[in-house]
This record gives sequence, C-alpha cells and structure tokens, in this order.
Amino acid sequence: MNFLKKSFMIFAGILVLCSNVFPQTGWFTQTSATSEHLQSVCFVNDLTGWTVGYAGKILKTTNGGTNWISQTSPTSNPLLSVFFVSATQGWAVGLAGDIIATGNGGTNWILQTTGSTSALNSVYFISALTGWAAGEFMTTLKTTNGGTNWTPLLSSSLPIKSVFFNNSLVGYIAGNGFLYKTTNGGLNWSVSVSNTAWFIYSVHFPAGSLSTGYAVGMGSPSPPILKSTDSGANWSIQPVPLGNALTSVFFTNISTGWAAGWSGTIMYTSNGGTNWLDQLSNTGNSLRSIYFSSSTTGWAVGDLGTILKTTSGGITAIEPINNSIPEKYSLSQNYPNPFNPSTNIQFDIPKTSAVKLVVYDVLGKEISVLVSEELKAGTYNYIWNASALNSGLYFYKLSADKFTDTRKMVLIK
Repeated sequence: MNFLKKSFMIFAGILVLCSNVFPQTGWFTQTSATSEHLQSVCFVNDLTGWTVGYAGKILKTTNGGTNWISQTSPTSNPLLSVFFVSATQGWAVGLAGDIIATGNGGTNWILQTTGSTSALNSVYFISALTGWAAGEFMTTLKTTNGGTNWTPLLSSSLPIKSVFFNNSLVGYIAGNGFLYKTTNGGLNWSVSVSNTAWFIYSVHFPAGSLSTGYAVGMGSPSPPILKSTDSGANWSIQPVPLGNALTSVFFTNISTGWAAGWSGTIMYTSNGGTNWLDQLSNTGNSLRSIYFSSSTTGWAVGDLGTILKTTSGGITAIEPINNSIPEKYSLSQNYPNPFNPSTNIQFDIPKTSAVKLVVYDVLGKEISVLVSEELKAGTYNYIWNASALNSGLYFYKLSADKFTDTRKMVLIK
C-alpha cells in the first residue's frame, strides 16, 4: 500500500514537473548547442533548414530542429542572413561584405568575391542563379550566375536591413526611414515609404502574392507594421499595441502572418493585419528572424542561441482573435479549403457559452472533438491538423447555447 502511494506521489510529481517544463504555449525551445547570437533562419521544407549568426556560426537540421549540427564556416565574421533555394543550394551574408555559398547543403561553404567591404544584412534569391544582397551604406549587389559575379546596383549613406524580390524584376529594399521599390531588377528604385521616425527591419510578400505585402520595424510610440495591397506603391500603417521593436515578418498567405522582435516578442494575425495578437514565446531573449515552412510549422531564432519552433502556428489549440464582442453566434467557412494538412476554423460567441466543435466524416461518424468547454464572448480561431486522416470530405459542427451550424471542408493530400 505504501509502495503504491509513493508511486502515485512520484507520478504526480512528474506530471507537475512536466507541466512546468512544457507550459501551454504554441512555441517551444529547441537545443542549439551554441550561445552565439543567431540572426537568420531559413527552411526548404518541414525538416531541412539552416540558421546563421555571430562568429560565422552555421547550424543545419534535417529533422525539423530536433538536432542542430554545426557546419564549417569559411569566415569568423558575424553572418546576418541566410537563404536557400533548394536542399543543396544556399547563401549567407554578413560583416565585411562576406557572401558565402554552398552547392551541397552546407557540407562545404566557400567565400564568394563581392568587391565590397560593407556589412551585408540581407540576402534573397528567386532562383539558383539570380539573387540580391544588401546592407550598410545602401550597398545593393546582384548576381545572375549564382554568385560567381556580383554587380553593385546602389550605394548611399543609409543602411539597408531587408531585401525582397517577387520575381526577376519587382523587388524591395528597406532600412532606416525608407522603403524603396524597383520594377527592373534593381537598376532603378522609387520611394514607396519615407519616414525618418521608422527603422524598417523586414519586408515580406507571401508566396504567390504580387500585390499584398508587409513590413515591420522600430518606431515610436509603437513599432510600425505596414501593409500594401497595391504591389508596394502605397503602404498603410496597421494598428498595433505599444510594444517592442519588430525585426522580422513572415506571411504564409495574404491573411496569416507572424512578426518577431525584441524581448521575445511574437505577434500573430489571421485576418491580414486587422488585428494583431501577442503569442507566448516563452523567452525573454530578442528574436531576429522568423520563418515558416508551412501554414503551421515555423521557427524563430535570436540572441544567445535561441531557437523556437511551433507546429501549430503558435496557437495551442483555440485562441481569441480579437477583443470585440460579436452580435450573434456564427460559424465561418474554414480556410484554406481545400486544405493539406491544416486549416483554420473561426466562430463567433456573443456571450459566455458552453461550446462544442466537432468534426465528422462523410458517414456522420465523429472524427474529433476540437472544442468542448465554456468560452467567453469573442471571435475564436481553431487550427485543425488533419495529417493523420485520409483525403476526403469532412463536416464540422458548432453547438453553443441554442445555436448549431454545420459546414463542409475538403482534405486533399
């Protein structure tokens, strides 16, 4: 009897410890085995990715970050940005004009000749041959042969923090008080944003979108989050709460995106930036880069070797997406639809209610109970991951108070 009692107490203690070690958060810490500041992260799929940082540090994972392996770097200077176009071909840039490249997934890295000694803060490629690097003194370099040769395009006194291209012609550079656009591959640039109160750290357009893009940075009294819906011709500032500087932004589609920044800040929107909500990162270290390989799987890296990962888009299960009180109960059509493997389900609750959200197959068999709890008034989003299910038609049903509604969704693998 005493043995059973002691065993139970030990088991209960383990549960308590586990709950302390793994808090209810959509982001969890991965072991990087380095204390160097990490400045940039890039993945080519859910398993294979790289992060780079101070002292020429290069880390690679082939299992989604469960293990990060150090690669041999040809420079000891800080590396500030990394970009891969495939599992084999990638580049990283950094201090003193360093550009390093690999054609075998990082087994070997070589220094490329740039002709520049200015620090390079950002690198972006649209193919295995064509890419751009940008940095201090408005240094902007372009290659059309994978980096064998780099051609200078622009120079001035202002630092560039981010470079992004939609295609071989249309691209953007952003930095201290400005955001410029080119429509001829970087030969000429026009001013899209000019505001000396803003330091824009990151600009990003979701894959497949030429018109809708976002930019983030540092400003006063709140960090600027900018949005364009006309291919960067005009940018509007989005309402965000007072907070820390934002250093990186990434969107998986025109509606769903994340921004990361100082003091462990991670912000999330699912409605194109109309509302931004804080996510619990579980770190106080500043984050320098955020990247998603799918609609739910992403990483953020930062100071002192910090690497965070989410497989739920940063959402634990269900989260409110704004603070307003809806006028009535409603269940929205899931998005994306068709989907693979995850989709968003949103619904409105106008008053505190016992809520149940259930998924059924085409025969009416209950597949999964997503929500079964009392919720306060608000608009909620649930990210459902159906990776364990087969392709097909499914139904989801919301029940709350006297309200019920059912909608269809299609899983395609």
